[in-house]
Amino acid sequence: MDRKSKRDQNRELQRYKDISYLTTIVKDRQDRQHSTNLTMYKDIGQMFRRATKLFDRVSTVNKESKKSSYNVRELIERAKSTYKKVDDILSRPDVKKMRCVGGDTTLSQYRNFFK
Repeated sequence: MDRKSKRDQNRELQRYKDISYLTTIVKDRQDRQHSTNLTMYKDIGQMFRRATKLFDRVSTVNKESKKSSYNVRELIERAKSTYKKVDDILSRPDVKKMRCVGGDTTLSQYRNFFK
């Protein structure tokens, strides 16, 4: 068995000494490397396109959130001023005399909500 293995080893060495065999091995490895590189470049391109689309969507959402936060702040200010006006009207002495409006305490729990 040792003899066969040595014989096989000698054949392998002879093969590696053959230039055409070596060039075939090198060519195969280069082809595999080239196909791997092409696949990798394709994947990188796809990831770049996805990242660009994601960034565009995030910037759009960011702009919309800034607009809506400004609108929400404006609506809160308007609600505060409206509540203050209604509270001032209800706090007048002539309105307090009217028991149907001034005497109702169901909304008094919200009196200091917007202050």
